[in-house]
Amino acid sequence: MSAPRRPSSVLATLLVAAIGIAACGGGSDDDASVTAVPDTATSETAPPPTDPPVTDPPATDPPATDPPTSDEPVGTEPPATMPTPPVTCGEKVELGEYAVVDCDEPHDSELVSLLPPPQQNAPRDEADFEATLARFCLPDVASYTGKDLSVVTVEIGFVSPTPLGESFEDPVECWVTMTAERSLVGSIAEVGLDAALGDATFLSSLEPGDCYSMVDEQLDSFDIVRLDPCDAEGVEQVVAFVPLESRAYPGQDELVDEAFALCDAAVADTTVDMISSTVAVVYPDEIGWTVAEQRGAACVAYIDTGDAEPVCAIQIPSEGHDPVDCAEPHDSEFAGFVTPPDSDLPTDPIEAEILVTELCAPTVSEYLGGRDLSTSGVGVGFDANTGLGEPFGDDINCWVVVGSPGALDAAIAEVGLEAAMGEHRIIAELDPGTCFTFAPDTYDLGFVVDCTTPDALMAVGLVSVDDDGPWPGDDPLRAIRFDLCSAVLAETSLSVDPTSVSGTFPNEIGWEALGRRYISCDAVPA
Repeated sequence: MSAPRRPSSVLATLLVAAIGIAACGGGSDDDASVTAVPDTATSETAPPPTDPPVTDPPATDPPATDPPTSDEPVGTEPPATMPTPPVTCGEKVELGEYAVVDCDEPHDSELVSLLPPPQQNAPRDEADFEATLARFCLPDVASYTGKDLSVVTVEIGFVSPTPLGESFEDPVECWVTMTAERSLVGSIAEVGLDAALGDATFLSSLEPGDCYSMVDEQLDSFDIVRLDPCDAEGVEQVVAFVPLESRAYPGQDELVDEAFALCDAAVADTTVDMISSTVAVVYPDEIGWTVAEQRGAACVAYIDTGDAEPVCAIQIPSEGHDPVDCAEPHDSEFAGFVTPPDSDLPTDPIEAEILVTELCAPTVSEYLGGRDLSTSGVGVGFDANTGLGEPFGDDINCWVVVGSPGALDAAIAEVGLEAAMGEHRIIAELDPGTCFTFAPDTYDLGFVVDCTTPDALMAVGLVSVDDDGPWPGDDPLRAIRFDLCSAVLAETSLSVDPTSVSGTFPNEIGWEALGRRYISCDAVPA
């Protein structure tokens, strides 16, 4: 399920929310999953023929049954199962990879079944491939959990080594994964799903008036919750469950509008003693809608303090943001949500990053008090919750990001950017004649030092590139930098080596998405 608020710490490549896909083609790590393939070879050997071999040409009549070649999705009828695999518990590492753990340990995934390969070709589109195998595994996952998956939200996972567009030939592992990490404390196969969740439960199992808190502290899951007293701090409350009109998936924006309209009407008629008049909606994502046929939304009340605690994090390349206490060294701070466009993310990674950076830039600027990001060394981060070339999923999480790990030691929202950075300084904002060294992993931040310090550089000045066209590339910008920085240096009396003039210029993302045209010039002190 999806909710149009709250930050989540998830992959920036593909976030699976709701009954979403938890695997993709390409096989699995032998240590991460269990696959039992029955031996189909026969031990009998026919004797060699004693007559001369037949040399007549083979019959040209077509076979009685042509091999299937359709890319159409597999139906939802349960396929014939293979031998039941042993009870296997695991933690989802990433799409299609599970680290096996003891079932008595907290975990989030379990191997459900092994199925013979679908009698068709794998779709050529990755999203269709994933949806096809999710439908293929859905009956077994529903049986294993004992739940109606049109009501209860879990992730349907699978492992299949079949490449896109090729015939399915290998058995398929079907897995079930809870949407909250490590939320299972027992084996579903041994004690049942409700008992395996311990003191947690599904949001859809609550009654109007029930109050709850999230099990997942990183807020990746809105579906697995823990009942709490309504006077407990930070709880939310179920006000109503409302049915959504059944039709082809209408897109996130239309679903949100429909859910809010229905919830407004439900709130007007409710007899629930609501903890707040502020209401949010929890609704199906596209996979939940199309594969599990989820057609309901939850109306939940929550107390909007108007002064939410800041969310600080460490940015992990290719993975997202890992929340930490804001008093600990970090490099990112959650700025807010933006609603994605009703379109696909570009297939080109640079184009995709430019688009999402443009979408998040106003939110980040507002969070920083209206700071002009075109002249600032602060970056824009995001969790886009979708894959390249795929439709946008849930709301995009936007982050303020500084380029050096651990450069922030307090919350920007509480003390301001400059104070949160401590001794770090934005290079572009240094006065000419100030000496500095670069902070780790960035050319945007540095430390003010004595000019005799080894590797020290001196700020010469800030110049602007007069070019409104596309990003010209690194080499042309290096030439422009040399000309402009040499010119500005000639107008000063700074004591530097003129042959060492250099500076920091915009990369393609800063140029295209943030409109950056400045170069911060520097040189080696004489």
